[in-house]
Amino acid sequence: DEDSNKYFRDSENLTDVMTNNYPSFNVEKIYLDAYQQKSTANGARYPDAKRAVNRRIEEGNLIMNYMGHGGELGLAHERVLQLEDVKEWENYNKLPLIMTATCEFSRFDDPQRTSLGEKIFFKPDGGAIGLLSTTRLVFAGSNFRLTKDFIKDNLFEKENGDHKTLGEILKDGKNQYNQRNEDAGNALKFALIGDPALTLAYPQENIQTTKVTDHNESQKDTLGALGKYTVHGEVVNDNGQLLKDFNGIVHPTIFDKPVELTTLGNDQGSFRKKFESLQNVIFKGRASIENGKFKFTFVTPKDIAYQKDFGKISYYGDNGKIDANGASDVVIGGTAEDPIQDDQPPEVDVYMNDTTFNFGGTTGEEPLLIAKVYDENGLNIVSGSIGHEPSLLMNDGEPILLNDAYEAGLDNYKKGTIKYQLKDLPEGRHRAKVKVWDVVNNSGKGFTEFIVANSNKLVIDKLLNYPNPFQDQTKFKFEHNWEGQSLNAKIEIVNPNGTHVRTLNRSVSSENNEITWSGRNRNHNKLKGGIYIYRLTLTTDGGKVARKSNKLVILK
Repeated sequence: DEDSNKYFRDSENLTDVMTNNYPSFNVEKIYLDAYQQKSTANGARYPDAKRAVNRRIEEGNLIMNYMGHGGELGLAHERVLQLEDVKEWENYNKLPLIMTATCEFSRFDDPQRTSLGEKIFFKPDGGAIGLLSTTRLVFAGSNFRLTKDFIKDNLFEKENGDHKTLGEILKDGKNQYNQRNEDAGNALKFALIGDPALTLAYPQENIQTTKVTDHNESQKDTLGALGKYTVHGEVVNDNGQLLKDFNGIVHPTIFDKPVELTTLGNDQGSFRKKFESLQNVIFKGRASIENGKFKFTFVTPKDIAYQKDFGKISYYGDNGKIDANGASDVVIGGTAEDPIQDDQPPEVDVYMNDTTFNFGGTTGEEPLLIAKVYDENGLNIVSGSIGHEPSLLMNDGEPILLNDAYEAGLDNYKKGTIKYQLKDLPEGRHRAKVKVWDVVNNSGKGFTEFIVANSNKLVIDKLLNYPNPFQDQTKFKFEHNWEGQSLNAKIEIVNPNGTHVRTLNRSVSSENNEITWSGRNRNHNKLKGGIYIYRLTLTTDGGKVARKSNKLVILK
């Protein structure tokens, strides 16, 4: 901040506007001064805050709002956002609106330089759907008031039943600002980089809680630790009418009470200040919506904060055509009247890319880690639950927290899936250990090993067929290191005399790499029993080729 906490105070005021007026949307705070500052040869840096910003962009959000210093090349003196970060974004289907109350971030009329705001907007494989941003030197006080006008009464309000377009938000926000005889010159320096006729991807309908019951089906108003509860809800329109034809899936997230954090006063001109953050998730799951209604069951973790106060149930749902969101307050705290008892650890199975992965298999440099988890009472994913958070240990390095990577199963809180994208792994053998805790704090572990092959070279691993031996049908199965890409597969089968008897051609991927064969030749006649050789040839669209052979046995 370095400006007597002005940007901190302005950001707190804006989040108050959001939480008080638009509770259906969740606010995540990333305050640089709340992170440890590191000294480098190039000046002070906030590496953890930088990672938090990039993580939030890649995981997806509707709006990213920045208050503070900046320029054409990036945000903050500590370079929390630069071109090198934007180049790494992989958010093609998760484009936010970026708002920057900072100097010149999106200056578009400098022939000698393309601003970072422009580069974000024109990024072909990600970036932003648009920017409400600045083109010249601007002033902090006026920036705050104009940003508040954009947010309140414009960004989230409906007009005649519809949300406003980006052009209308810019126009109405500036008019609202100018009606107070504010600094009109400052407002002129804010511009829309994007389509003025575009409306953001707001959920169209609403979701609300109707009741909360315990395991005895008694209605409850408080979620106590280790209690088993069922939340009932429904999808409604703006008039509160049940949408009986809405069938789909709801994604509920239950937050414990806001936690109190403190900025660190890292720089001269900044000082320590307390603030609240809604960040401790105690449950995240999925439930079926049928005829507009739904319910889901979960067990409140032991690691909640025990003082009683309001937490939040946040909802997002969709039916494949339209979506909905909503939120409800709920009291969380204390211990349940009849707490569950559990001394059994969770079960954890770890895979790479898909659940057909075999221990020691081959991947590319950026495999997707998948952990399937089961526990009779569900998983503990409370953030800040020191020592009890789900984590990944790669090659005995530093633990990577997986709280945000977990989601409970559909209509089943007892099982769930962790998905975590690994990046830039070096070639060679790697070890992945996943450790989780259930809601009672019993721990369980899962482990796998895999070999990273350079994706510049196509590699086949673990080629086999099953059953083997077989009589009527077998399936060829293999692994390769080109995750997420379609390949051409050719299997050539040769009899004991060396004569070619059959060729199978298929298009395959890492998710669909099984090829079935009936044991018949090219004329569809049944082959004689014996040992046969088969050779797999994989080819990429770019012409890379890999080959591998194995044996199979046909029974008489």
